[in-house]
Amino acid sequence: MASAASSAASKSALRKFIDSPAGPKTIHFWAPAMKWALVIAGIGDMQRPAEKLSLTQNLCKYKKIAATKIQH
Repeated sequence: MASAASSAASKSALRKFIDSPAGPKTIHFWAPAMKWALVIAGIGDMQRPAEKLSLTQNLCKYKKIAATKIQH
């Protein structure tokens, strides 16, 4: 029991984050990260002229965002 307590105390903050239930090993971390990546890409597209935007790519982005809002 004492060895478990000492090993938990010796874990770095990074290791605690990686091993946490909502850390980068789970979908609970990556789903919001990818959703924000799509939002940032959309903001970046606002700086581009309309002729340079791909309609197919934008429809796919918004379809993915809408699909994540529908899921529980």
